[in-house]
Amino acid sequence: MTEARITLPRRAAQIRDPSEGDWRTLAGTYTAEVARSFADRRLTVPVAVDG
Repeated sequence: MTEARITLPRRAAQIRDPSEGDWRTLAGTYTAEVARSFADRRLTVPVAVDG
């Protein structure tokens, strides 16, 4: 078994909010996927993001 740690940037869970003129974090559970190609996903992991 191989283990890897991948740090996702906070920006991966943010959108541009034009009313505030800044980036806003969207809390929730996202999915990170590891794949050789779009059709060949090898691993799917839920990622919880706090707002």
